[in-house]
Amino acid sequence: MDAPLVAPARRRSPLAALRHYARPAIALVVLGAIVGTGYALSRGNEYTAQARVAVSGVGLNPNNIPGFSNAAPELAADYARYVDTSDNAPILITALGANAASKVHSITASPIPQSTVIAIEVTASTSDVAIRATNAIASNLVKQVAQTQQATSPETTLEQYQKMTTQLAAAQTDVTKAQNELTAQQNAH
Repeated sequence: MDAPLVAPARRRSPLAALRHYARPAIALVVLGAIVGTGYALSRGNEYTAQARVAVSGVGLNPNNIPGFSNAAPELAADYARYVDTSDNAPILITALGANAASKVHSITASPIPQSTVIAIEVTASTSDVAIRATNAIASNLVKQVAQTQQATSPETTLEQYQKMTTQLAAAQTDVTKAQNELTAQQNAH
């Protein structure tokens, strides 16, 4: 029994196949372009603005404080977490107004590795809102840190100490008077 003769399979080159299926290939490319353009147009634009804030010891020489260079990046990370977890809506409404504040999509802050710098990024519908919101958040952080440092300045601490010392002396005088009166009443009985 003789084996049937089978014609050898004819291989086409990729270009020959493309010529043969040119219409479906062009239709797929055009369809992909239409779908991609429609998707891009439906998303709208997003603008991101970034501000960088440096962490430093105000009025301090970092070389005079042991461990400052190691602690400053940790402090930057703490400040970044503060920006991420704080309620920024009142700040944005005050700085931008309620309508513009509603155009802000996200606020993130992160420390830049191996440095004492924080990057604050705001994403919004318009570039103007993104820039103004970033500036408002960064300014608020600087203001909060300055208030904290002012509240713990050496002058403020000394004033609080002197005030508390006066109050303590008055309280000790009152306790001594009360003990003397109690002793006098116990001796009278």
